[in-house]
Amino acid sequence: MAVVQISRIQVRRGRAQQGTGVPQLASGEFGWAMDTQELFIGNGSVAEGAPQVGRTKILTEADDLLELAGQYAYKRGEIQTGTSIGAPIERTLQSKLDDFVSLFDFLNAQERTGIEQGTVTDVTVPLQRAIDELYLNDDKGLSESKVTLYIPPGNYTISGQGIYVPPFATIIGAGIDKTVFNSSPDNPPGHIFETINGDSSPGSYAPASTTTSVNMARNIKIKGMTLNHTSYGGALYLRNCKDSIFEDIKFVGPWDNTQGIGDPSNPTVNWIGIHLSNGFVATATTDYNLYNNLYFEGFSMAVWSDYDLNYNKFVNGKIEVCGYGFLLGKDPEFERPVGKQNGARHTLIKDYVFDSINKQGIYIRLGSYNRSESNTFLNVGRDNSGSVVVTPVIEFYRTETQLSDPDGHIDMDNNVSINDYFERTQELTVDPLYSSQDYKPEVYGSKRCELIYPVKRAIGALLTADTVIRLPADQPRGIIELEYTYRAEVDPGPVIQIGKMTLLYNKLYAGGDVTFVDENTYNGNPSKAGRLRFNVKGNFQNSNTEIHIECENEVIDELSPVDDELEFTVRYIN
Repeated sequence: MAVVQISRIQVRRGRAQQGTGVPQLASGEFGWAMDTQELFIGNGSVAEGAPQVGRTKILTEADDLLELAGQYAYKRGEIQTGTSIGAPIERTLQSKLDDFVSLFDFLNAQERTGIEQGTVTDVTVPLQRAIDELYLNDDKGLSESKVTLYIPPGNYTISGQGIYVPPFATIIGAGIDKTVFNSSPDNPPGHIFETINGDSSPGSYAPASTTTSVNMARNIKIKGMTLNHTSYGGALYLRNCKDSIFEDIKFVGPWDNTQGIGDPSNPTVNWIGIHLSNGFVATATTDYNLYNNLYFEGFSMAVWSDYDLNYNKFVNGKIEVCGYGFLLGKDPEFERPVGKQNGARHTLIKDYVFDSINKQGIYIRLGSYNRSESNTFLNVGRDNSGSVVVTPVIEFYRTETQLSDPDGHIDMDNNVSINDYFERTQELTVDPLYSSQDYKPEVYGSKRCELIYPVKRAIGALLTADTVIRLPADQPRGIIELEYTYRAEVDPGPVIQIGKMTLLYNKLYAGGDVTFVDENTYNGNPSKAGRLRFNVKGNFQNSNTEIHIECENEVIDELSPVDDELEFTVRYIN
């Protein structure tokens, strides 16, 4: 049959949010809510077979399917989330998914596809938008607004101004060398991440001069990523930042140990991993931060600051191929303004490995109560040379005029080195290959230092006193304690001698003097008792910078040499 006419079909319509809302519909009748873009059909009566009187909503493109799906319950039937196992707490899928926010939620389809396919994508704008919307929104003062921003695996480019990080931001990557941020080669940022105060708003960031101890950056967490930074200044610039955590981060820079180092007092001419600053506000100090499991490679200075800092902890990490490791505190030979008068205090650096560091591994130019503990120092202070030592491994600042002008010496003797291992101790104390070099000490400056890893060497027969141990004497006066054990396999039985040498030195008295005491206990062949003798060679050696301990050893017969070993540990108190 031919179609001769098509009539227009209309359905009942109105506004759902006006008056009484969507009315009751007759059986099979359609109703269209024009304001909410919703479509309904009447169920019909129960007598007609409907399960219930009412209307049923028909889904359209205007509906949010996730919001409509309100049947999610955590492990339904397995775990009781509600009043009983049969009455679980239900949530919409939209509510459930909103528990988690990813950078991908702020990227367009092309950007997401590029990252998923391994393309390095500039995410400066969308990442800053994500941080602003999450942490600088109208609800930024509410605990429930402080969500975690997840950065999926991928290579991301940061350019221009870099990324500003406000208080309470939590930015978590997928892990080191999984989530990777790279400085743009065409428009490199001064810093990849830089902290700002809480008076900032989306797209409008408060000047550093407006920072106070109340609005300063705080309670920030950045974790699980690699930062490839190619500009001078810090890859991570923490300005007026306290009570925060930075962990599982790898810092990679362009420096190598064939290059020079810029003025160590000027961060703008050096590549720096972490730059710690108090900005323009001395009272908003960068304190009480935890840095855990950090790795640095390729920086003039791994960690730099000339500000007053307190109670920062660096635990577990590695610094390799850098000019300096940690360089903290304002150079006290120059004027120290407000905010730079005390330097770093109560800093803990623990369980780090330092390898291929041209200058000092830890250089505290100004500060006290700092602690280096259980760190390993390999090839440090050699200026990229395997056989020449040029600087101390750890240095607690000293003035160049401290001997001629004792009043110019800055007392920082509350800094300590505990349980640290220094590769150079074995070399410089007893290895003749280094005997022509000055002893640049493991720890230079006023200090408390215990070298608990024993040094070992053979002595052999010495009928004439000869130097067997060199010790640095870098301070105007000090105490050196050396505990030793000597063993020799002589006939008719082995011998052993243990003892403690105490050296008190004072360069400020009558040209310098050294007091030496050796308290020892011997066991073994009685005919060999008293035949191992130690003493100080003169007072000071090598331009007044070293003390040499010499030995006479008649325990061993020159005609019948046997195996022997001297083992010792050293403790310095200055």
